[in-house]
Amino acid sequence: MELRGEFRYDGIVPDLNLRRCVNYRLVGKLCRLAGITPPFDMEKRADSIRDLAHRELYSPEQGWFYAKDGDVKYFRWTMQLFKALGWGDWTLTEESSEALRKHLLDEDEFLGQYGIHSLAKKDPAYDARDVDNGGPGACISFAPAIADRLYADGFIREGDNILNRLLWLGSALPYWGDSQRADVMEYRRDTPLQSDIQGAALAQTIIFGVFGIRVKDDFSIEIKPHLPSWCKRIALKNIRLAGISFHVECDGEKISVVADGKHYTCEHGGSITLPSEMQT
Repeated sequence: MELRGEFRYDGIVPDLNLRRCVNYRLVGKLCRLAGITPPFDMEKRADSIRDLAHRELYSPEQGWFYAKDGDVKYFRWTMQLFKALGWGDWTLTEESSEALRKHLLDEDEFLGQYGIHSLAKKDPAYDARDVDNGGPGACISFAPAIADRLYADGFIREGDNILNRLLWLGSALPYWGDSQRADVMEYRRDTPLQSDIQGAALAQTIIFGVFGIRVKDDFSIEIKPHLPSWCKRIALKNIRLAGISFHVECDGEKISVVADGKHYTCEHGGSITLPSEMQT
């Protein structure tokens, strides 16, 4: 990981290894859908990596994972580890998942008024000059991606907590660049002016996290909105996925979906599934 100064984060790092577990499983699923036999059992490989990471790198006392450089183990308190949340037992145990959430939601560690600090404030590598990976902010896609994973894992209030800290972005920044700060309303100024495509992660968090829209393996669409604590009503229009166009509204009491002229409703907390023309 890019860090300034004497500190490092490389060698055997837990976040990339845990996310590799996800990659193996998703590729295995794609192989099954395509009728392809993978060169090895990807689910078994993923489980082996997850178990090895917990056995060799996890500290129950700290509720965190070590990185390893040769024979030397060290802690780097990076937000990257939170990207392992939201995948169930693909990546974490109940114990390690709960421990990571506690660190994430600690106001004295990672949370800032306007986002998530990329390094915990207690990390010796924390550098006020290093916005994107070294402390006072993060790349524009990181915090929304973590909120999305919290929503996916059913931790709605926790996801709301993160997303609510990012709502200033739409009205305060003239463009969405590579990185934004978590301690003040500001973007990273030591890079060229740019509007970064990874800013689309915020839209993805709203579509797939807040509105709970998911394309299932049979290409049907499941819709399960979660009304944020700071909203009375949410609506999303002109969504097109898997060959179907639809609108969604939720007011905290009921969910309404209009798809191809058909109306569907259910109570808030439930879900609506739309069949797709792409089903085989």
